Amino acid sequence: MSGKTSTETDKVDIFMPIYIGDYLKDTMFLTTEEHGAYLLMLFACWQYGYIPNKASVICRFTGMSEDAWAVSSDTILAYFKQKDGKIFHSRINRELESARAKKKRQSERGKKGADARWNATGNASSIPQAMPQAMPKQCPSPSPSPSPLTTPSKSTNTICAEPDTDSTPEPSILTFGCTGKVREWNLTQIKLNEWKETFDTINVLAQCKVARQWLLDNPQKRKTAAGMTRFLGSWFSREIQKGKTYSAKSKGEYECKIK
Repeated sequence: MSGKTSTETDKVDIFMPIYIGDYLKDTMFLTTEEHGAYLLMLFACWQYGYIPNKASVICRFTGMSEDAWAVSSDTILAYFKQKDGKIFHSRINRELESARAKKKRQSERGKKGADARWNATGNASSIPQAMPQAMPKQCPSPSPSPSPLTTPSKSTNTICAEPDTDSTPEPSILTFGCTGKVREWNLTQIKLNEWKETFDTINVLAQCKVARQWLLDNPQKRKTAAGMTRFLGSWFSREIQKGKTYSAKSKGEYECKIK
């Protein structure tokens, strides 16, 4: 379906990184079924690059019935881009490109290292003479003594680990008052850009300002700092749905006037 060759992907699609913190803070308002469908669509985009924008195909990927998809499609598709009859995910595309670039760098470093070793020894016949000196350091004795277990250092890469972040706090664009121990939540440029990419049919910054004013006017409705991303994500999804409902209503009224 994707038309990709092994040269283009370099087998990077066998592992897809998932940043749990990023995922949960943007999807906490999804139902269990929507979580499953969204993840399966992400996996398909990672494997194939895109999904055909057809309900029957999406239902096969997600295992949902067409009736269930009709109910949840607007909510789930808000996370994806749609173009030329295809559905794709910008974050997945960036991660794929990053993985391919990393794979290419590793391959180039390995080739340079092999060339350097070959040039240092001059030819293959001299390699056996160099090996005995290196073997005592590289190979353990037949019966090595047990060594205590060590805890991996913080620099060890782990699956789904969150990326390292700079300790310098990022400047705030908007500040929201919160309930709980943390009394404020700051909207950063990085988070705003991420939401603009996901909810690209609305003015995200303007909606953030409207949501902040609503919380100021309704202090009893304020959220905890940890719940702010879920609150705003739900707010954006409702605004997108309102726009679609209004467009459909306007179209119906226009057609009635024509008749």
